[in-house]
Amino acid sequence: MVSLRAARDRRRRAMAAASPPPVPAARPPRVGLLYDERMCAHATPDGEDHPENPERLRAIWRKLDAEGFTSRCVLLKAKEAEDKYIASVHSQDHIKLMKEISSKNYSSRNKITRKFNSIYFNQGSSESAVLAAGSVIKVAEKVAAA
Repeated sequence: MVSLRAARDRRRRAMAAASPPPVPAARPPRVGLLYDERMCAHATPDGEDHPENPERLRAIWRKLDAEGFTSRCVLLKAKEAEDKYIASVHSQDHIKLMKEISSKNYSSRNKITRKFNSIYFNQGSSESAVLAAGSVIKVAEKVAAA
């Protein structure tokens, strides 16, 4: 006959074996988000409706924030792209155009805009473009280092 103590010990061991594993310590966030209001300076100069507009970016960010995603992610700061990186994918003429486009007057920017399909330029376009390009590079470096 099995002693009461032995039966109790077996029952405890069985319960311990059936217990779920301990919850692992919380891992640091691994998803990065990058938002910089300076990029929203690139807007249609005449207020026309266009899919590429600052309010679209702001609305996405507000929704991410309202749903709590921004607090669960690594928030990255925008970074300007260095010319050497931009030059690896764009000609010097294109780099010069993008850097100077914002300082041109409205009429000159519009004339250049007509050469492209569905693009516009304003006073904030140069900075926005350099920040966007640099930020893509920064995020790619973070992913590659992970």
